[in-house]
Amino acid sequence: LALDSIYIRGLDFTANDKSQEFHQFLDRFWTSILRRIHHQINKLTLGQLSIERLLHIVDYPQLYSLSLGFCQPEIILNYLIGGDSILVRLVNKQITHFNLKTELRTTELFDRYEPTLFALILSFAKCLTDFTFVQCLRDASPNSLLTLFSTSATSYYHEFVPLFRRMSNLEELTLFLFVKGINSTYIDGIHLNDEILVRMPRLNKFTFSITTRVCNRRSNIFLPSNDDIQRSFIERKYQQIGSYADDNTIKIRARCHIYSLPYQFRMFHNVTNSFQGGMFNKVRSVIIADGICPFEHEFFQIISQSFPFLQTLSIQNDKPQESKNKIRLHSLHFLILLFSILNWHTLIMLNNFSSKERFVCYISQSNRIYSIE
Repeated sequence: LALDSIYIRGLDFTANDKSQEFHQFLDRFWTSILRRIHHQINKLTLGQLSIERLLHIVDYPQLYSLSLGFCQPEIILNYLIGGDSILVRLVNKQITHFNLKTELRTTELFDRYEPTLFALILSFAKCLTDFTFVQCLRDASPNSLLTLFSTSATSYYHEFVPLFRRMSNLEELTLFLFVKGINSTYIDGIHLNDEILVRMPRLNKFTFSITTRVCNRRSNIFLPSNDDIQRSFIERKYQQIGSYADDNTIKIRARCHIYSLPYQFRMFHNVTNSFQGGMFNKVRSVIIADGICPFEHEFFQIISQSFPFLQTLSIQNDKPQESKNKIRLHSLHFLILLFSILNWHTLIMLNNFSSKERFVCYISQSNRIYSIE
């Protein structure tokens, strides 16, 4: 019966038994049965102890559903980082359903492993249509919690929306996304609600920072104003939302940033001249990206007042600054001048990335630039 393909299509080895008897059972199962039926298995459910013994010793050509339970996140990361493991190949080219339940010893481990683990899985996933990610503290109940950090440009509708739509049991969702769009418009409250949130009836906490970068060279797509963005959230009774958006006169390359308040992330990326300020006490790193108009002194005053505990400031600027008397200032001289004027006691590093020059300034605790690379 154990070898009959009519009856055996799925295997479940989630037992967390560390006894010698269980190890011996796995060895016998592999020797006597698995080598003869692995080609017919459609569903496979494994615990941490059985992953190494059963997942990485044979191929499963008919497998479409994989569940891993009671796993330490560092173990899964090791398999993913390996690059050529069976787990990577399955997630990348074969399985459509993936359930992952990780067990953590302390709350600090959530912050350490959660973003990396989820981002890696998404980067490999090419066929997934159903992804369940549950994290559980030891001796505690499972948390329906998902946090996703993606600082590289991604496709919102192709990479994220199909997965989010299937996470109906999610109770807490945290997103930090940089989304690219070709011939498209900004992501706003309407998009978030209609594409994702209406499918998450249990969601009670939503924290996000989403930047949309659009490139509309061959289309006449209307870009909403910042007031339009704000109204899209107010009409759906969201909590307090911050936003800034390049106006509709900038069609070829424009950005919009929407975020929940109070702001909960240490990073604030892709700031443009449309940024109007605020108070962001948790932010330690800011990246300013400009391709529309040059930055001026007043803009950096807003930055210094909005991020009082800023430690790293990175600037991507291809256009020179102009003072009121039209004297053009090179990037390095301009930043050093700004630093001497503005009250940045916490800043320890200035990075500049432009088409003409690149440098890094390290700043001592006495607020003096002591190294330039």
